[in-house]
Amino acid sequence: MEDKSTRRPFFLIAIIGALPFLLPLIRGEVFVIRDHYSYFLPMRFFTAAAMRSGQLPLWNPYNASGEPWLANPQTAVFYPPAWIFLVAPFASAYVLFLMLHVILLGWGSWLLFRRRASPGPAMLGAVALMIAGPTLSLLDVGTILASFAWIPLVLYLAARRAERPRAPHWPDAAAMTMCFLGGEPVFAAVAAIAYAAIVLCKARSSSGPGRLSTIVTVGALTFALSAVQLLPFIEWIQGTNRTMTGVKTLPLRDADSDARLSESVSWQRLLLPPPRSSEGEPLMLREFLMLIYAGFLTILGFMAGVVRLVVDRRGNGWIGWLALILIAGVVSSGASLVLQMPIRFPSRMIAIGMIGVVGIAVTGFDWWKPRRQIVWSLLALVAAADVLRYAGPLLKTAPLESLRAPLDPSIGTSSKLFRLPLRASALDDPIPWLFGYQNLYERRFDTGSRNPATPLLYERIFSHATSGRTDLISFLSGGIILCDANLPLREITRLREVRVYANEGALPMASAWTRARSAQSDEEALEKLINRTEAGALHVTPA
Repeated sequence: MEDKSTRRPFFLIAIIGALPFLLPLIRGEVFVIRDHYSYFLPMRFFTAAAMRSGQLPLWNPYNASGEPWLANPQTAVFYPPAWIFLVAPFASAYVLFLMLHVILLGWGSWLLFRRRASPGPAMLGAVALMIAGPTLSLLDVGTILASFAWIPLVLYLAARRAERPRAPHWPDAAAMTMCFLGGEPVFAAVAAIAYAAIVLCKARSSSGPGRLSTIVTVGALTFALSAVQLLPFIEWIQGTNRTMTGVKTLPLRDADSDARLSESVSWQRLLLPPPRSSEGEPLMLREFLMLIYAGFLTILGFMAGVVRLVVDRRGNGWIGWLALILIAGVVSSGASLVLQMPIRFPSRMIAIGMIGVVGIAVTGFDWWKPRRQIVWSLLALVAAADVLRYAGPLLKTAPLESLRAPLDPSIGTSSKLFRLPLRASALDDPIPWLFGYQNLYERRFDTGSRNPATPLLYERIFSHATSGRTDLISFLSGGIILCDANLPLREITRLREVRVYANEGALPMASAWTRARSAQSDEEALEKLINRTEAGALHVTPA
């Protein structure tokens, strides 16, 4: 770890990994595409503001009927890299957080690929994975990027344990803990399963600890380190739309199902750069991963790697890479939808498969071994430039203040917001609607939520309310209605096409009910509410 052949690749990986983030840092701007502005920016802003004031953000009272905030791993309260928001200006911290994880992904990948390849090919592979389309597509979902960044390091530590069975277990456990605390439980589960599989297959030492004892020890340490986040998370998702029961109870909408099934064709786009519009702008996909292109050097290396594995029969090193590709391919193909697995946006698994694709590509790169490091450095720059020239739409930035809706701060402070869009075209202008968590900037109350795990009972009431049920809108305390059409209500103001109305009949957020009716279950109480069984009465389940 001290020789130049190690330090130089680490340095070059950091330089290339920082390239997409330099201009935003210089300008003091933030990324704005999709989930940046509607979810992660306001979520980080709200969480950082609470922690800077010395509070632990246990609860978010401003969305839906309140949301467990600390239990949601995406808030990253216990994730050390996220503490950068406590010490750096918010805009800079947001960009630095993403940059750190892109570089971390590159460093972990270099360690992983270096085990079976020369330094140059391993460095080229690390850059290829770090700047690949699926990786850059995760920038607007920072929690998935954060967890993904730790996976190559977890795989490296698992493979290294075969050579050092008596090495301390805490680094392995720490890496897996960070993978979970980063905020993406599905990727953390993938990392844990892959770690166990590698240890079971490779850790053969009569003098060292047994394979099962290693897995149990590392698993116990990981549980102990992550329990502060893991246990509240497990309790939180019970009865929500992120459990197996939730998926079956609340069927997916047809549009959502079609979108998830359409992701099965995305793998072919690894080979193809995105087409360009008439203005020359790269056209992003409308799927969860907007850019799938892996880069022409990665594809050439992959084909060479496949040939080399066939010709040279290089042991069984290819089995692990192939397993990652196959598992990711099955999940992202729409099988998760058919099997009713609670995996939202399964195309994200393409990023996991990219580790296997690049792993085989590194085998191909290593077939050609020029001795001069400068050659590999130039190839790494070419690989990054090839993908970055198509990634412009993913890297759009703007000042943070430009993302806030120009709405009077008093609106939404004593009554909740409710969106009632009647024309799909109006949704193309999301800021006036205060989509996602934008209400958290000024701490406005909102009937809606972008929470990844919404209680099923609340979601069913909210779903019926969005059909225009004014009684349910009022029941949810929707005293401020945002609509793009005329309503028989008092208009307060307008934000471009969006009209802001006062719903005088909305219940106060804290209401005293004088009439109550007993129901045998929460489900029965909900049905009576939705079906208007008895107006003016609250149906409750006995304790």
